[in-house]
This record gives sequence, C-alpha cells and structure tokens, in this order.
Amino acid sequence: MLKSSAFARRKGSDAMHRVYFLNTDFLEDDAVFRQQLSLLSPTRQQKVAQYRFRKDQNLSLGAGILIARGLRAHGLLEQEIRYGVYPNEKPYFPDYAHIHFSVSHSANQVMAVFSDCPVGCDIEKIAEHRPALAARFFSAQECEFLSSLPDMAARNAAFYRLWTLKESFAKTLGLGLRLAFGSFTISLTAPVTVTQAVSRSAYRFEEFTGIPGFRAACCMELPS
Repeated sequence: MLKSSAFARRKGSDAMHRVYFLNTDFLEDDAVFRQQLSLLSPTRQQKVAQYRFRKDQNLSLGAGILIARGLRAHGLLEQEIRYGVYPNEKPYFPDYAHIHFSVSHSANQVMAVFSDCPVGCDIEKIAEHRPALAARFFSAQECEFLSSLPDMAARNAAFYRLWTLKESFAKTLGLGLRLAFGSFTISLTAPVTVTQAVSRSAYRFEEFTGIPGFRAACCMELPS
C-alpha cells in the first residue's frame, strides 16, 4: 500500500507550488515495487535499473512516484512526458517549460516540489553535524553564527537548517554543489533570506519539520 504523502499547496507573491513527501519503506515489498515501477515511463524505469542496490532503486522509484503525482496535478501523465536535461544537469520537461520541479532524498525519505517558477528542494536525515563540514561549506557569517549558539543541540539543529536551505537555493539556480556554498549566506532570522551575488532575482524559502528525524526546505524564485 502506498503510504506516500504529505501534500502542501501554498500561494505567495503570485507563485504557486506543491510539495510532496514519500517514505519508501513500502517499496521493500517486491510485488509492490514491481507494480509501482510498471506505472512509470521507460525513462524512469531505466533510471531505477541503473542502481545496483535496492535502497537506491527504491529512492529512484520513489522520486518517479512523486514526479508522477506532481504531473497529475497538472493533468499530465508521467508515462507520456519527455524528459530533458539542461547543460548544468538539471532535469526539465521540454514540452512544458512552465512546470518547474526539484527532487531530493535522504535515507528512506523522498521529497519533490513543483512550481510555476524555478524551484529547488532538499531533505536531510539529521545526524550529529561535523564542525569541519561547516567550516568547509558555510560562509564565515554562518560559521560565526553556529559558534555563537549555546550548545551542541542548538548547533546541530541550525546546521541542518542551513544545509537544507543552502542546497535548496543552489538547486533553484540549477547549480547544486557546483555553486560554492561559502559564496552566499543564509540568515535564519524570520523570514529566511539569502545574501548572494549570483542572481538578481528574489527568492522565498519554506522549511518543513513534519517528518521526525529529518529536516527539509524548498526555495522558489519569485516572479519579477
């Protein structure tokens, strides 16, 4: 049985987006796995088959399930959609350039977001953060902020907030980890903002805490 979905539909600044989450544990059942795979396009089936380990196959299949869910909200069938990949490796739908989407996964959770503007998302399983990782990937201001927090629990929570927000922003630009994470700064003061010199656009962030043990965020480019 499909146990997919937290669903969100929000409106702000004339932009609409839908966010989906899926726990892939139900795909451990071989019959369910095959049945769900059969509902998707040959393109997604081939992508799933590229992975050697079942965990990765489940995550790829889970991503396909959420993509199909998002497309159905637009009256489209995933089996009939052409996929394209930009030079920066960001996937898109060549025949539906107005539909933007992003997918992320961690452990047994998959996240997808659909929007009418460029969008990015990230989900991460919470573990104890490594200060060396923050020093490598975060800006000086973000590292200073983490150091100012009173204890490890607070620093750990802030680390995963920053990481998911930063990755969602980089994916909105279509750059992912190709964008140096230390080159821009996320401020956690509500509302969350980004200081950056990569784009002239404005961005809005949303955070999700409804899945125990995970942190998630999405970023959306606002219409000009």
